[in-house]
This record gives sequence, structure tokens and C-alpha cells, in this order.
Amino acid sequence: MLTPDKRGITKRRANGNKNKNKNKTIKASNSDDASHNVKSCTYKKPNGSINVSKYMRCIQNNTQLGNPKHIYEINDNTACPFVVVDYGGGRASIYNNRFNELTNRGELNNKLMDVKYEQLFLGEKNDPYWRAYEKGNTILMQTGKGKYLFVGKGILSFSCKNGDTIRRFYSPMGGNYDSFPYAVGDKYVYLLNEKKCAPISEFDMTKDVMMQYYCYETGAECKKYKTIALPMKTVYKPFHGYY
Repeated sequence: MLTPDKRGITKRRANGNKNKNKNKTIKASNSDDASHNVKSCTYKKPNGSINVSKYMRCIQNNTQLGNPKHIYEINDNTACPFVVVDYGGGRASIYNNRFNELTNRGELNNKLMDVKYEQLFLGEKNDPYWRAYEKGNTILMQTGKGKYLFVGKGILSFSCKNGDTIRRFYSPMGGNYDSFPYAVGDKYVYLLNEKKCAPISEFDMTKDVMMQYYCYETGAECKKYKTIALPMKTVYKPFHGYY
């Protein structure tokens, strides 16, 4: 069983097959809708925690990947429109929840895509200012050299700037339970909700980047940071299929 390290990173174990397929993201095609469709199904306990056995009944006959190692609900301003299922070994699937007005909660709906990843980042919190934190509230997956898939406010893919490599991923949650994800590479900081990046030299890396960027409790005049637009391809829009 693979478990995240102290930084919230799960690495795929290498195998000896030199002809293995490259890591890739597979979006569920229209022709497979019948096999990927999941009857809306409640998989959570009354206290809001995930009931794994109920989840497995929700997706039975829908996957050949085996039992999941971890299940993560993706946060978008207190709602959970996406569910990431990590099977370990560099394999994950992404489902969407659908809001049920009668029960006032999300229910598992369709499988959106399968992902093969090299690293899975679950996010960290590095400052007590942030009032809440749940591991995996947003997720970043490295799918190839310099290529990443972000699951948060939508599902988006992007490439690092100028051959950069991401080393750390943070996803603190504010008092309104919204997530403020950012990633730190060797050369750049990536502000994922804002779809921007900036050279590391723009920030004090001993402090939380989002607190600096939004001037939270700095006690000083807000700095205007020199950021660059980060091209990100929308794979699925925020709240896809939720309402």
C-alpha cells in the first residue's frame, strides 16, 4: 500500500518494464459513456466522512483497477464537485459529484477520466493563519516531464515555465473554507487559482506565498508582484455536472 510522505507526495514505484506506456491522462470518451456512467449514489456517512464500502458499491462494475488506496473530495468553496480516487502505483480516476437537492449533499455521478501519474501532490499548510485544512482538498498530479494536471476549481492541465520542476504543493483553506492552492518549483511559484506564475525571487519563501500575494496580515503596504500569465488548458470546467 502506498502512502503519502510527510510532504503529502505519493510517488509511483518504478518497474522493470522498459516498454511501459508513457504516463497519460485519459478523458472518458462519449462512446464509453454507458460504461463510465455511475448511478447517482450516496457514499458518505451522516457525519460527512467517506464510507469506503458504500463507495465501492457505487462504482462496482465500473473499474478494473481494484480497491482504492485513498479517496479525496476536491473542495470548491465548501462544495465538493470532484472526487479523486487514488489506486496507488501511479493510477487514479476522477469522478464528479452531482448535487441532490432532496438530500442536500453531493452524490457520486460519472467517471470523468483516468490518470497515470508520476507524482501525486496532496497539498500542505504551512502557516497557522489558515483556519482549516484537509489533505487532498485540491490535488496536483505530475503526468510527465514538466506536465501537470490540477484538480481544484475545475480540472486543468499545464506545463511548467522554462523547464522548471515543481517540488512542493500547498493548499491551505481560508475561513470561508475556500482553497488557496499554489505550487513551488525550482524557478517559479505557480498561483493555480489565479492562473499566474512568478519567479521565486518575488516572494519570501520562508513565509506563505498566498498570504503575501493577497496581503493578509502583513502589517505593511501591499507589494505589487510581477506575475506572468500561466497558460492552463481547461479539461473540465468548475462544478462540471454538479448542478
